[in-house]
Amino acid sequence: IFTRYGKCYTFNSGKPGHELLTTLKGGTGNGLELMLDIQQDEYLPIWGETEETSFEAGIKVQIHSQDEPPFIDQLGFGVAPGFQTFVSCQQQ
Repeated sequence: IFTRYGKCYTFNSGKPGHELLTTLKGGTGNGLELMLDIQQDEYLPIWGETEETSFEAGIKVQIHSQDEPPFIDQLGFGVAPGFQTFVSCQQQ
């Protein structure tokens, strides 16, 4: 899906024909690990912020149930490029 932030991906969506992935253990090395290249050098030059654009670089992440649609604007959090980020979550 293409959004105002660029391309949007859903990992482990639960779509028919796609097995749900789980982990039984918490902690570093026991979950999803990603290394992403945001290709910041290919960002378009924007000469002013608007409602649709900003000077931000990085990715937005939202962790949600397969039963819920993503609301990245309201519930997502930013991850800066060039840094390692750890996120912990538990089902409620």
